[in-house]
Amino acid sequence: MSVADPVRTTVPVQLVDIDIHLAPRDADELIGYMPAPWRDRLGDRRRLATRTAYLPFGNPARMDAFGPAGELPGTEPDLVRRQLFAEERMDIGLIVALPGQGPDPALNAAVAAAINDWQAATWLAEDDARLLGSVLLAIDDVAGAVRELERWAGHPGFRQALIAHDGDRPLGHPQYDPLWQAAARHRLPVAIHFNDSGRLSLGATPVGHFRTYVEYHALTHPLEYAAHVASWICGGVFDRFPDLRFVLLEGGFLWHRPVVARLMHLWERGVRAPGAVKDPLACVRDHIRFSSQPIEEAESVRDVQRLLELAEADRLLLFSSDYPHYDYDNPLRALPPTLAPELRARIMCENARELYGLPAVRPADRYDEP
Repeated sequence: MSVADPVRTTVPVQLVDIDIHLAPRDADELIGYMPAPWRDRLGDRRRLATRTAYLPFGNPARMDAFGPAGELPGTEPDLVRRQLFAEERMDIGLIVALPGQGPDPALNAAVAAAINDWQAATWLAEDDARLLGSVLLAIDDVAGAVRELERWAGHPGFRQALIAHDGDRPLGHPQYDPLWQAAARHRLPVAIHFNDSGRLSLGATPVGHFRTYVEYHALTHPLEYAAHVASWICGGVFDRFPDLRFVLLEGGFLWHRPVVARLMHLWERGVRAPGAVKDPLACVRDHIRFSSQPIEEAESVRDVQRLLELAEADRLLLFSSDYPHYDYDNPLRALPPTLAPELRARIMCENARELYGLPAVRPADRYDEP
């Protein structure tokens, strides 16, 4: 831009990242947002959760995401903003802060509330609309989760609710209806992420446990998400709450088509669950979205595009980088360069803008090139 050019005040929104993992610098920072009874109860136990299996290596993060003084990835605000905004050209991103949850519902709720207070205080400044928050909820106490959702529902920085994948029943069970009703009423999508230190046995399948990280990482998440999708559809959740939306994070994308096809096969023959009316394909199209990372790939670029088209990526798939994890997807290289421009724009931006009600332009800031 020459000296004669007018100063740019707005920038078109072209890249939205729906899965950015940020965290407090350490457990002490998080505990500082908890009321005195919880601080006293925790005492010196500063590590709130432990992941015990299926780690590919020690700290599964980008090595360049560690801060200049050794800060853990996703904790140092200046570095995070520089990498996301300046280097990767992200326009708007959604924070997904999901600590491990254990067997105590009260502790889970206290940690979730502290995470939400920390997000609001640390990242959701009124003059920085490029990072948006997710209201973390502990769903093992549904009534408490509803209260926490109501506490933040009017905050302009929070654009979705966030829950872990595990519970004592699939998520279409009626016990969760009060939470779905509240989310639908406030038009807040409900994002789901995996809880690696949760109440369920990690890596379990109907035929036993996976032995290696590769099996676990490739199959556990799609299997568990498929169970929830079937439960929502067959439980009539979308018939009861037509404004409800779910976002499935880090669980793959293409697997949903054969699952839905099997359900449609039964629906078309009149074999349906009691109270479930809306057909499975319409349920997915109208109510469920998927993140792109980690996305399934094919041997040829042509096959990739065809698979994405068959799975309706133009309306269902939203870009996610999984920053700052070791297997994150750089948005500059995440999709094949020959992908149709219209499909690329839908995945990288437009689907997320429509889901979250994001603007077409954003204010220019110091990270934008002159």
